Amino acid sequence: MQSDPENPAAENNLFRYSDAHLLGVIDIIGTVIASMTPLVSIIILYFVRNLGYRLAILCACTLAFSVSLALVTKARRIEVFAATAA
Repeated sequence: MQSDPENPAAENNLFRYSDAHLLGVIDIIGTVIASMTPLVSIIILYFVRNLGYRLAILCACTLAFSVSLALVTKARRIEVFAATAA
């Protein structure tokens, strides 16, 4: 197999992805996670009857929502706090 001097990645079977494409995919994944977290918590809380478990699940889902917003979006701390409090 001959090496292509203009495309060194062809020899190693490496793929190159643009930064804009990766950031777009990450933004979509973050949006889906952030929007699904409240929905999943509502569905789970519907089936759990024990009040202590419900409170623990509510805290865990709120934490997951705020962490997903903080890690995936470019929101400031006050914006994440406001979204979590709402």
